Amino acid sequence: MTYTYTIVETAGTELGMTYEPLAVEVTVLVQDAGNGELAFVTEYDKAPQFDNTYAASGSWVAHVIKSLEGRELKADEFTFELKDCEGKVVATAKNDAKGKVVFDEIVYDETAIGTVTQYTITEVKGTELGMTYDPLEVTVTVTVSDAGEGELDLDIVYSDDTEFNNAYEKTEGDDIVVPAPGETPSAFIWLGLFLLAMSITLLVIWKKRVYNYSK
Repeated sequence: MTYTYTIVETAGTELGMTYEPLAVEVTVLVQDAGNGELAFVTEYDKAPQFDNTYAASGSWVAHVIKSLEGRELKADEFTFELKDCEGKVVATAKNDAKGKVVFDEIVYDETAIGTVTQYTITEVKGTELGMTYDPLEVTVTVTVSDAGEGELDLDIVYSDDTEFNNAYEKTEGDDIVVPAPGETPSAFIWLGLFLLAMSITLLVIWKKRVYNYSK
């Protein structure tokens, strides 16, 4: 006698899970083997392997603080880099006027489950005279685990100090104001130009008198 069966997977409801719609047909031939025993011959119409796929995602946003002593902090004047464990720059960001530094979102998928990654945040040293840049290196350790239902759980741990403290000391020449293109020069600049012109005129007159005297 021959029996035919069908094997299918009952689809669940877990978010992020794609269930295999495969149907495997099994034919079983039952024969008398004698001595009160039965013999079974089983045939499958295809490989009885059900392959499901799971997709999950999660993200985090790195952030630090910027402070400045010696003068008022301006928006976008300092640049910061977020690097992965291999030293590759994965994101850059600048401070706002209140000192907040927020990087772009970093997204993970299911392939990151079980990983632990250490990132570093440093400030890009500038060239402004009188500015002392903080060499601080902030470390951020991100541990990724599966939270189920297509979600990732991210455990994020920062090093103790996350504030970059720069100091500015006024240098000679800082009070000189150079007008931007299209701006009207200030009265002090006009006065300077006038004095320069007068000096050149007096020098020419003096040289002319010296020349005439020598003749």
